[in-house]
Amino acid sequence: VEADIRRERDDILRAFGVAQGHLPGLTLAEYMWAASAVASRAAHLSEGGSGRESADAECLEEDQSGSSPSCGEGECAGVPAIVPFGDMFNHSASLAPARARFDLSTGAYRYVSLQPVAEGEEVCLG
Repeated sequence: VEADIRRERDDILRAFGVAQGHLPGLTLAEYMWAASAVASRAAHLSEGGSGRESADAECLEEDQSGSSPSCGEGECAGVPAIVPFGDMFNHSASLAPARARFDLSTGAYRYVSLQPVAEGEEVCLG
């Protein structure tokens, strides 16, 4: 565990150094706030041209069948991106679960319900 914490700290300090190269007056506290805001609100887009498009499609198919509740990690993880209003979804495994995916054919981020949704029912990311 200590080695993981040290590695994570080193990664943060390395990324902070890169950010300071672009924003010389940036403080570590400011960087940490910004990085935390992005990390806690980011969706993960598949990387164009890397072959992840097919992994994303497979995950969406698995999600719709209900066989892959942890989709979004591993093969399905991608580049973090801020999606307007996407961070406003509540999270629940039991209330009309949905998955989010970037649709390469339309260039849009989509939220797809994994089950039928009644009018007025809350849709949550599961």
